[in-house]
Amino acid sequence: MKNTNYLVAVLAFFLVNFSGNVAKAAKSDNTLYNYVKSEHQSGKRVYGIVPKQTGGPFFSEIEKGCMDAAEQIGVTCLYFGEQQKDARAQLKAIQALMDANVDGLAIAGLRTDWIHKTIGKQLKDWGKPIIGFDSPLSMELARAYVGTHNYLLGRALGREIVKLKPNGGSYCIHAERPDSPNHNDRIRGVEDIFRESNNPGHWQGIAACPIRHFGHAELGAKQMKRILNKFAPDIFISTGGGAQFVPQTYRKLVSPWRDKIASGELVIASIDTTPGQVELLKEGLATINVGQKPYEMGYWAVTLLNMHDNGQPIPLVVNTGLTLCDQRNYATCAQQKPITFKVNEVKQNLTIGQIRRPQS
Repeated sequence: MKNTNYLVAVLAFFLVNFSGNVAKAAKSDNTLYNYVKSEHQSGKRVYGIVPKQTGGPFFSEIEKGCMDAAEQIGVTCLYFGEQQKDARAQLKAIQALMDANVDGLAIAGLRTDWIHKTIGKQLKDWGKPIIGFDSPLSMELARAYVGTHNYLLGRALGREIVKLKPNGGSYCIHAERPDSPNHNDRIRGVEDIFRESNNPGHWQGIAACPIRHFGHAELGAKQMKRILNKFAPDIFISTGGGAQFVPQTYRKLVSPWRDKIASGELVIASIDTTPGQVELLKEGLATINVGQKPYEMGYWAVTLLNMHDNGQPIPLVVNTGLTLCDQRNYATCAQQKPITFKVNEVKQNLTIGQIRRPQS
């Protein structure tokens, strides 16, 4: 099974990098269709997992989770998409997987409203299970959501910032794109915490912000450098992606600010706790990271699809939880219990601890 799963990953990588358009490549030579057919003939179900992009440390963890779950339960995880974020190419990848006759889909939509508008009817008429992960899909299309409650993720980051800067300060938010519901919910969560703090009038957003990196980490690094040098905010807030996803570039641009980070004069607070980001905390080049659990997203995405096809009930929401990492606990933060929330903050918060993993 491990060899099969590895072959699937190689197939997806080949299609992405050889043509730049996975859907076009798959349709041109039937590679994808024939692969799925061969897996079916060997008695395996095949589930298509469509991330926002296949490149980058966050999405690599999703792939690992998907592959591990597939090996344990005896199915095939077809992790399929573009190396970089491209909403139009993502639609074509979804359609290619449907045409290839996969048994179900897990989709992390780049523009979930656009997916619903453009291919929503096709997905509904398809008749096979679909779940959303990382970004919730319309419940008209998806049977479940696996991932993070993004508004609460923003609130969790905001709380940590308020602890570090109880008197407020100037801040800049660095986000992905203006039509990203995930990032917009996180921004709203952070700023709601500021408004609810003891000093709501002392939080001053810099006029040039939020700034958007559109999923391009190197661009994000350039933007971060410009903001730090030109505006010198008290708090630099990343809602995900951006400069920390190119750690060598990040080290060079943030090193001049190391003393201000150490003294607390500058707070760098970011979403996600990938291994590379945790290393930056260890080196004193970041202050606080509140992380999602991308491995669990991939693991439960394929697991829920298989549970559905086995006739088992599946939860509407699997909240994969959050981790809190800083310069003190960087070595152990990945093993900590997920952050919990007050009852009035979330109506449905089923955590991974409330459902059992399948027996391998």
